[in-house]
Amino acid sequence: MSPFMARRVSAERRLQSANRRARRLVLWGVLLALACNSDTTQPPGPPAQVAKSGGDAQSWYHNNALPTAFSVTVVDANSIPVPGVRVDWAIVTGTGGSLSPAVDSTDSKGVAETDLALGSGTTYVVTASVAGLPSVTFSANGASPPVRDSVAVKDNFFQPDSVVLQVNDTVYWTWAGAQNHNVTFGPGQASATQSSGTYSKQFTAVGKFAYTCTLHSGMKGVVVVVN
Repeated sequence: MSPFMARRVSAERRLQSANRRARRLVLWGVLLALACNSDTTQPPGPPAQVAKSGGDAQSWYHNNALPTAFSVTVVDANSIPVPGVRVDWAIVTGTGGSLSPAVDSTDSKGVAETDLALGSGTTYVVTASVAGLPSVTFSANGASPPVRDSVAVKDNFFQPDSVVLQVNDTVYWTWAGAQNHNVTFGPGQASATQSSGTYSKQFTAVGKFAYTCTLHSGMKGVVVVVN
């Protein structure tokens, strides 16, 4: 075979190989598009079960909302979440509490929630009901918040690093380590830098108040103030 014919045959073979690769790519693209466009999601059936999914058995303080909402999940017979289902919440035990909302509908994940604000009672029982299904029961306990609390300022940590007290009451920090430390909430809200002694601060608003020792990275604490 002449050099010219050899080059021609080689070029034709390369072209055929490229065409085969192109056809394979087109085929894969078609298969991928069919897979992406196919709808394999089965629509949910009617509600078959109500299950607790969060917030049960909390303990918190009188006249304050629980930190975590009560929540339920509604599913069908195949355990597929059912959206748009009415859930009725009710307090069956407990003095002075309230629910918000008292009626909710499940979201796209089949979840409905309510917040319980405690009153003066010590024990609360709340039910979540869906028509035609057994209700589920949640519980909570209420107590009076502390009127003061104490924190030990130790070397590189506060003990405890989180305290709760009632609005208008006071936290007391006592230095109990060998190094210098401070209690700093922000500009103009700080103790002296010291290795002994005490510091106190009254809290006149509800909320969470974080503080640090500015001398030691990671030495942090928080005061939670409730009604």
